[in-house]
Amino acid sequence: MAAVELQDGRRLTYSAAGPARGYPIVYLHGAIGSPRWRTPALDALIGELGIRFVVVHRPGFAGSDAHSGRTVASHAADVSELADALGWGRFSILGVS
Repeated sequence: MAAVELQDGRRLTYSAAGPARGYPIVYLHGAIGSPRWRTPALDALIGELGIRFVVVHRPGFAGSDAHSGRTVASHAADVSELADALGWGRFSILGVS
């Protein structure tokens, strides 16, 4: 697990698999908390495609600081700051709910 500090001082944690220079795909899940996300099938696909698969931990879970007054839309700003901090010019989103 890794973390970045957001502009408002909160810590946002994330987990990643695949090569650091692989094309980033951010997995956003619909359930509360942080998902169990590693499976042999996913690991095989990450290896085959050479992607960087990133799971962002929502505020208040898995080491990410809570964000009082947050909205569903405010998470998009957190992901944008994460992308900037990691130097991504482009990335894709995979959403599941």
